[in-house]
Amino acid sequence: VQATQLEEQLEQRMVLVDQCHLFISLKDVLVAGRHSRVV
Repeated sequence: VQATQLEEQLEQRMVLVDQCHLFISLKDVLVAGRHSRVV
């Protein structure tokens, strides 16, 4: 039972990490867009 719980926690963390990477990449795109507009 503990093993499955750990696996579920790991999966949840991986999803969180994926969301963080998505957010960071989106932010980079927005920042790059702003810079291109300013320049």
